[in-house]
Amino acid sequence: MNANRLILFLALQLLGAASTVRAEGEPLAQKAYHILQTYCHGCHGVEFEVKGFDILDREILIDNSVLPAYIAPGNLQESYLWQMVSEGSMPPKKAKARPSEEEVGILKEWILQGAPFPQAVLESETEDSAESPETVEIDGRDLGEQAYGVFEKYCYRCHGVEFKKQGLNILDHQVLLDTKAETPYVVPENPDASLVWKQLSEDAMPPKSSRTRPTDQEKQIVRDWILAGAPPFPERERAERPFLSDKEILRSIQTDLQGRDENDRVFRRYFTLAQIHNNEHASEKDLRMARAAFSKLLNSLTWQSEIVVPEIIDEHKAILAIDLRDLIWDREDHWDRIMAEYPYGIVLETSPDPEIRHLAEDVYRLTNCQLPYIRVDWFVANASRPPLYHDLLQLPDNSMALEEKLRVDPYKNFVEGSAIRAGFLQSGVSTQNRIVERHRSLFGAYWLSYDFRDNTGTSNIFRCPLGPRTFRTHEGVFESPFEPLAFEQAGGEIIFNLPNGLHGYFLVDGEHHRIDTGPIEVVSDSKQIVGNPTIVNGLSCMGCHKNGMKSEFKDEIREGAGAFGEALLK
Repeated sequence: MNANRLILFLALQLLGAASTVRAEGEPLAQKAYHILQTYCHGCHGVEFEVKGFDILDREILIDNSVLPAYIAPGNLQESYLWQMVSEGSMPPKKAKARPSEEEVGILKEWILQGAPFPQAVLESETEDSAESPETVEIDGRDLGEQAYGVFEKYCYRCHGVEFKKQGLNILDHQVLLDTKAETPYVVPENPDASLVWKQLSEDAMPPKSSRTRPTDQEKQIVRDWILAGAPPFPERERAERPFLSDKEILRSIQTDLQGRDENDRVFRRYFTLAQIHNNEHASEKDLRMARAAFSKLLNSLTWQSEIVVPEIIDEHKAILAIDLRDLIWDREDHWDRIMAEYPYGIVLETSPDPEIRHLAEDVYRLTNCQLPYIRVDWFVANASRPPLYHDLLQLPDNSMALEEKLRVDPYKNFVEGSAIRAGFLQSGVSTQNRIVERHRSLFGAYWLSYDFRDNTGTSNIFRCPLGPRTFRTHEGVFESPFEPLAFEQAGGEIIFNLPNGLHGYFLVDGEHHRIDTGPIEVVSDSKQIVGNPTIVNGLSCMGCHKNGMKSEFKDEIREGAGAFGEALLK
């Protein structure tokens, strides 16, 4: 999988701090609106320091075609505005007035409650739009640029960042015109034969669930573009950034180390974004997303209870530093394990450039490490999957040992009735029936699924819902007390809370042994996050649960199961 694409996909924001402020309904909307107006609107609405961004325009705030979205209602992790405010990056340090801790808490609660605007403001905006209906201005730009704008606004998030249809980057002109496809996305001069136009004109895409949809005029732009022969898209604006060389990287690291206490230097390690920074086609947004992806993954690979924010040590924001002790990586030689897999370990002590040799020798001496810095793109692409994912998170060989570590006893909870279950005929990763189960654990929740190869015999959870037939726990092996109604699973997936609140992931076979990938006949990934339907522990799970645990499921067993009394309550 392309590292840049993977980084964009993984870029979820860090968790926000807990808030003690509680407010509901219209008063909360008014308070939040006033905070945005007081501290933000001067730069983002009056002077427009970010082109087109009016912070008091709710439609702009929640526009999900912008990545990352300024506000994802109900979701702090994907709200860029929350990241900037909670980290103290906005308002900028030079601002004369900054929101109080209580006001920051109000913004957090406001986002969690769906980011409502005051009713009076919404009514005013409705009146304004009725007087001056919003239309797409045909400003003389060539059709290729206009069509590109429509695709970028409405389609790119799903077909370019997440790749919900494998291989389809809606902004790749060559992909759209590929004649090898059975039904080409675009047939120049023939909209009716073009899949893109069929989907757009029939309102099949964007999906009905999308919060923003193209206007008739925007659809016409796409049709006119196809009729005109689907002329090329405009070239992406190339970033003008100074080239970041090995010498500059080493110099920045040396400066950082020299400013540290001698006892701390040996624990400093560095991750560089030079490959992305030096790519003229990579935007500032790409770099921001890469930093977020790295931070998200880093905090998903530790048993530390606090969120660790990597330090930016250079003016280009392309070199990030960590202290191994902050991640509890100093105790088990985690860095040596990473180095064993890292393929780009060039020893610069033998460089023909004497300055590079001197810098490298000094950096290696100060850190007592032969390679104290690695590439972010490589780390994100490889530490998010086995074997590194398992090794860095120190996951045991079976679920029994994991449950012992997390103080979870599925059998005891099942018998005592504290386990929470739901079963359904199909799920997002399987066409077979499935059961999911939640337990309390040392750090929050422990979710596990029971997955099957088919829906027959003891694999049919509607006939045999009260399994598993055999419970294997760290306390021993136990048989289900409802044996005639007990299922036998082929494997399962486990999601558990880490001490810092993020998720850890674990795949098991039918005997509860840890596995790297899920058997394709049991579970598969329709999004093909790794480039094919295989579910790979870590990466595939992060992609499916990028917004946390799924909540849009409903138990289908209890309505039709042939069980009564205590058995039915299970």
